[in-house]
Amino acid sequence: MLFIEHEVRVKSLNTMSKIALLALALLQPSTGYAEESLMPAASNGSESMENRPALKKMELKLGTDDVHDWERYVRGFRREHQFALVAGYSSGVWELHRVGTMEGEKSREKGVFGKFQYSFHLPLYKGFGYLLGSSFGSLYESSSTGSRFRSVPSVMLPGVLAGFVLNVTPAIRCFLAGEVYLERFDGLQDRDGQEPDERIHITTETFDGSFGVDWFYSLKWAVRAEGHLRRLVYVRPQEPAGKPVDANIKKRDEWVGLGIAHHFL
Repeated sequence: MLFIEHEVRVKSLNTMSKIALLALALLQPSTGYAEESLMPAASNGSESMENRPALKKMELKLGTDDVHDWERYVRGFRREHQFALVAGYSSGVWELHRVGTMEGEKSREKGVFGKFQYSFHLPLYKGFGYLLGSSFGSLYESSSTGSRFRSVPSVMLPGVLAGFVLNVTPAIRCFLAGEVYLERFDGLQDRDGQEPDERIHITTETFDGSFGVDWFYSLKWAVRAEGHLRRLVYVRPQEPAGKPVDANIKKRDEWVGLGIAHHFL
């Protein structure tokens, strides 16, 4: 009886193991099929995502660095302290309504100038703002051949500078400004051939309009190009009759200059 019982148990175990093996064999193909069917779906999904125009535009935008490297320091506007040193060429005309024995004459002059400028910049809206400051410099001119009038180097005294400034990018800046200052001429001459030649020492009121562009080749330093239109008016002192300063002189000139600018960050 025991032997028979043992044999029945062994047969039942063998039957259960066979059923388990058969179940595993049946499950394996379906699982493989599921994996194979899922893989193409995933790949097809990724391909469809890549082919979408919107996704391509997004990837292109994310891959382009639209923000300038200096933006974190400039923050849209180069504010506060600025310095510039500019030199260039000048061309102008003296209107000599009355100087010595000359009346109603003109004298064309060409020369070179140098100027140092300080300005303080403050924003108004985004990259647009205004500037306030001052400058000083010097102008050297040579008179045209055959002219009786002889100009002399002048000294531009510090005045008042004001204008508007536009920061196009952290590397490019434009400005439009006006400045009023005094300019000193010591020894203007009427060379009429009589001895001694009369010398005139005058101070003019100078009105200077300028436009310029700064290109920053580094975070703080820039190359500046600028142009000027100037008008000089001589105001005679009181009771000048009979004196050399009893003159009526005006001047207009144009400047073109190139220099460097520095932004104190």
